[in-house]
Amino acid sequence: MEREDSAAKALADIAAGKPASLKIRFLSEDKSHRYQQLADLIAALDAKYPTPRLNIDGWINRIDSARQLTPESKVHDLQWHNSPEIAVGTFELHMGPHR
Repeated sequence: MEREDSAAKALADIAAGKPASLKIRFLSEDKSHRYQQLADLIAALDAKYPTPRLNIDGWINRIDSARQLTPESKVHDLQWHNSPEIAVGTFELHMGPHR
């Protein structure tokens, strides 16, 4: 419930053009499922929140999966970054108004 509340708050902030962060656990150990989870989330952000345009920094721990594929956004400026500080099995999206 707490995770859903924080996601709802982050999405409300995004809709209002305010900075927000999402920290999400991968639902599967399978690489293709992980890519699909990322792709579905980015597609949902593109469809539900096309404006205002956002800068999105996606953070993933590549130690978790050396060849983890990362999707592109058709609407927002999305940059993927690698960091060993991101917990294995999770990813983070930090979003803010387009610069």
